Amino acid sequence: IESEYLKPVIKSPRECKSIRVDLSQLQFKLFMCHTDRAALAGTAALAYIEWGKTQGFHQRPSCKGRPRWWDLGQWGYPDMLWSDAYNVRFGCFENAGDYFADKRFFVIEFKEKNSGTRAYLNSTIIPLLIETEGISNLGEGVIYTNVYWLKTLPILADIHIAKEIHQCYEK
Repeated sequence: IESEYLKPVIKSPRECKSIRVDLSQLQFKLFMCHTDRAALAGTAALAYIEWGKTQGFHQRPSCKGRPRWWDLGQWGYPDMLWSDAYNVRFGCFENAGDYFADKRFFVIEFKEKNSGTRAYLNSTIIPLLIETEGISNLGEGVIYTNVYWLKTLPILADIHIAKEIHQCYEK
C-alpha cells in the first residue's frame, strides 16, 4: 500500500519505553484514506479496499454507515494519550510525533500547550486516583478507567486546560 495512506498507530502502552512515544518503536500502521475509488484506480490502496470488501468489512456496523466505508474521517494528532487499563505501569503518553492511537486509548487535546498539565498527568497523584477510583473487575490486578471517569478527573484549577477528551475513533 502506498505510504501516503499508512500512518503510524500505537496499539498498546507496551510499545512505549517512556512517556514520550518514539515513532520508531511503533509496529503497526493505520490505513487512512479519504479518497474515492475512482481516484484510486491502479493503486495498491484500491486493491486493499477491494480485498476488505471481499472480507465483508463494508458490512460491519462501524463501517457500513460511512459514504466511503474505509474512510475513518479526518483526525488531528493527539497531544497526549491515556490508556484505558493499567496493571504494572502507569503513563499518560505524550505525542512526540505524528501518530494515531488504537481504541484502547483516550485522546487528550489541550487548548494551550502547557507542561504543567502534562507533568500533573504523569505525577504520582494520578496512579493513586486510579487505584482508589478505577474499575477493578478485570482480574489479575488490571484497573480500568473509562472516558467518563477521565472527564471527571480532579485537575488543579490553574492548570486545567483540557479542551477535549474522547475515546479514539469515538466521533
